[in-house]
Amino acid sequence: MEKFRQRGKTWSYHIYLGLDPLTKKRKEISKGGFKTQREAKAAARLVELEIENGTFIKESDMPFEQFAQDWLKTYSCSGVKITSVGAREKEMKHFTSVWGPYPISRITKKRF
Repeated sequence: MEKFRQRGKTWSYHIYLGLDPLTKKRKEISKGGFKTQREAKAAARLVELEIENGTFIKESDMPFEQFAQDWLKTYSCSGVKITSVGAREKEMKHFTSVWGPYPISRITKKRF
């Protein structure tokens, strides 16, 4: 279910995703800053199609350091050689020293 709202001169959409099974709270996706209602509807349609197809990825505020630790756990359990895991751990130490506290969504080519 989607809703559209005008604030001042810009439009926004809100898409209801249902209840979170763990927290029992409403899950919603919203985005604003569209010049017309038609633009907001088109963007909402694209997001709904991504959700239906299972290709929607919500941006996360997870710090890079936490992401790197989770990735290393997954990588080491995937059946690769121990030496490969050691090499990746060494590389991740360097990356976390540079990007550790930054959220993943804020890391861009321009920033670093």
